[in-house]
Amino acid sequence: MTSIKYFDSFSDQNNNIVVFISKLSELTNISLPCNIEINLKNKSFQEILTKKSYIELLKTTNNNLTYKIIIKIFNLRKDNFVLIGSQIYNYFDYKIDKKITFIFS
Repeated sequence: MTSIKYFDSFSDQNNNIVVFISKLSELTNISLPCNIEINLKNKSFQEILTKKSYIELLKTTNNNLTYKIIIKIFNLRKDNFVLIGSQIYNYFDYKIDKKITFIFS
């Protein structure tokens, strides 16, 4: 059975992260693990996120920990949240990715 746990700060166990936003500017208020930075001014990043409504980033730290970060942008009035949930479900291999952290903006 799936369990939901709340946490106060990031640890090495939070290496699969899904961030839900309704507009690009909300990313400035999101705190990711201290060693992960996203260049929000990067035009390519903005275009991909706007066109596809999601972007998947893989970041490897100095201590060889890999973070999989998915940023999903959605429209509160138009999008079907069941469809969004099924899309997110398909982004992970649950035999490998046992713990997933969700951040809602």
